Amino acid sequence: MLMTANPSAGPATPGSGASSSADARPGPGSANRLSGSATPGPAASSNAAATPAGAPAGGIDLGGTKIEAVVVDSAYRVLGRARHPTPTTGGPADVAKAMAAALEEAAKAASVAPSQLRGVGVGSPGTIDPAAGTVSRADNLPGWYASFPLAAALQSALGTPIVLGNDVGVATNAEFVLGAGR
Repeated sequence: MLMTANPSAGPATPGSGASSSADARPGPGSANRLSGSATPGPAASSNAAATPAGAPAGGIDLGGTKIEAVVVDSAYRVLGRARHPTPTTGGPADVAKAMAAALEEAAKAASVAPSQLRGVGVGSPGTIDPAAGTVSRADNLPGWYASFPLAAALQSALGTPIVLGNDVGVATNAEFVLGAGR
């Protein structure tokens, strides 16, 4: 999940609405034009005022077989990363714990505490309710049928704002902003 929609405009905190109407790229504080899922959930504003805008940001890609976590600087340079297997037993709470562990490892590699990140963007399979911070019907994950408050669970574990998005929409946005779609 990108924490800013326009790299030339500088870093933005989650929910800051950094994208302008002239910028066609979706921003984290507005409806995502590609998937409607990049809006920060209720957990996204807890430490935004206490964290400098230039602070590193985190990202977590939740997949059926692996959890990839990364910490990047404001120019999207990777400062730390970690890759863990996705739990194959248990349920959403067990997957959330594994996600937090992966981000903590990436943050340690970047020499920063998770609570010092300006936020963490999460790409997850399933149905995302960004306003509620929940994921449901992530059928390729163990026992994940009902709605689970993933943003709240991760914010509690990591101490930083969490922004949820559907994994396909997040990947598309990243390609649009940073990859071949530029």
